[in-house]
Amino acid sequence: MVVLSGPGEVGKTALALRWAHHRLDRFPDGQLHADLVDDFGRPVPQAVLLDRFLRALGVTAASIPDDPGEKVALYRSTVAHKRVLVVLEGAVDHAQVRPLLPSGAHTRAIVTSRHPMDELVARQGAHRAFLEPLTAEESWQLLTMLLGHDWVAEEGGEASRIVGSADGFPLPLRRAAAGVRTAPHRQDRRWLTGVPA
Repeated sequence: MVVLSGPGEVGKTALALRWAHHRLDRFPDGQLHADLVDDFGRPVPQAVLLDRFLRALGVTAASIPDDPGEKVALYRSTVAHKRVLVVLEGAVDHAQVRPLLPSGAHTRAIVTSRHPMDELVARQGAHRAFLEPLTAEESWQLLTMLLGHDWVAEEGGEASRIVGSADGFPLPLRRAAAGVRTAPHRQDRRWLTGVPA
C-alpha cells in the first residue's frame, strides 16, 4: 500500500490515477476507484463503498450481506486471489480506510489524503510519499507542456501571471491553461488567474 499525502490541489489524485493507468497490465482482474468524500466534503459511508466494490467485482446485490462485518469479509475473500488495484481518494482517517483495504498477495492499494495517515504507516505498513507544490521551474515546464513553447514565448506576461497565481499547485495551473485553450480569441485573459495586470 502507498499513501500519497499533501495539501489540496497538489496533484495526489492525478498522480495516483496516472500510475494506475500505466499499470493496467499488472492488474488483469481490474481496478477499483472510490472517492471517500462526497461533493460536500462528507465521508461516504463504508457500507455504500463496499456495496459498490462488491458489485464491481461481480457479486450480485442479493448476495451482499447487510451486516457491516460480513460485507468486509466478503469483499476481502472476493479479492484475495485476484490481481486488483484499489485507489482510495481523499481519505480522512485510518478508520475510514481500513475496511476498504484489499487482502491477498497480488492486490495493491493507493490512498490519497491531505492528512499524513500515520496509522496506516504504523499499523498496515504503508509506504508514504509527501507531495509538495511544484517549483517555479516545474510550473513553467508544466505550462509549456500544456500550452506549447510558442504560446509561452508570445504571451510571456500572461504566462507569468498564470504561474504566479497557481503558486506551484498543478490543478489551478491546469485550469488556467484549459481556459486559455478554450478561449484563444480573448485578447485580455486576466480573468483566468484573478491576478491584476
